[in-house]
Amino acid sequence: MIKPMKAIPSIIPNLNDLSGGASAVAEDDSPKYISGDSREPFTSSEMLTHWNAYAMEIKQAGKINLFTLMTSNAPVLLPNHQIEVTIENKIQDNLLSIEKVDLLNYLRVRLKNFATDIVTRHAEKNEKRKLYTAHEKYQHMVEKNPQLEEFRRRFNLEIG
Repeated sequence: MIKPMKAIPSIIPNLNDLSGGASAVAEDDSPKYISGDSREPFTSSEMLTHWNAYAMEIKQAGKINLFTLMTSNAPVLLPNHQIEVTIENKIQDNLLSIEKVDLLNYLRVRLKNFATDIVTRHAEKNEKRKLYTAHEKYQHMVEKNPQLEEFRRRFNLEIG
């Protein structure tokens, strides 16, 4: 006589259960912006004071890359309570976007202005071409001072 098999629990998860639970957990774990009605005006120096205080907290927390981003270029206060931060590359942009919620919550509470926002501006790249040969150096100097070429001709000088 054959005995009926007992129900063996399945290793394969039910996909219907995963979709509902995962999105709820992800939404609860993400940081939220603090909201409020306060819109007190503040000065650039007040903003910089709180900005630097937060940067010191970041440094003590061991986030050196973010600390460097926050202290290398001072932020600029724009109209409508916007703070412009200069970034140099995509990595700094990612660092700032990760920390943006906590930073804005900190600044909004300290400055008593919940309309404060952070905008980024990419730094202009000034790549200087390295001058190696004597001729390249001479041409660069002539661009700055064209009279140098006349001086070279008058005294019959050679570029070494």
